[in-house]
Amino acid sequence: MADADLRSLPPGLAPLWRELHRRLSSGQTVSRLRVRPLDEPERIAIAEFFGMPRLPGGFAMVAMDTFEKVLFAATGSTVRAAVGRIVDPIGDRGVERLRAAMERIGIDDVRSRLRSVGWLESLEDDWTWI
Repeated sequence: MADADLRSLPPGLAPLWRELHRRLSSGQTVSRLRVRPLDEPERIAIAEFFGMPRLPGGFAMVAMDTFEKVLFAATGSTVRAAVGRIVDPIGDRGVERLRAAMERIGIDDVRSRLRSVGWLESLEDDWTWI
């Protein structure tokens, strides 16, 4: 993905990028994105970018699979890569909260609690983030 391709995207897409960054950084799966409030230039930019037959109202609802296809066709980039370059790297607030809890009460206590509820076994191959 070339930075020039991302710079060519309309500035009216900024609310979309910010909301997408916020949602992706939650650590949850994102299948749809609702962006609001939108002013007239933002509504126009979103309608043109996604090829909508008319302008969205005060908010826009975008399916992530559609967003991936449209963005890839326009820039050759994935949504996650583009958001990371346009806004900031995508974090994971869920993992950050877990890390903070582990630091507060001690990692061994957390591991034993997670093991007792059967959650640790599902993650044992991915403990590199600790």
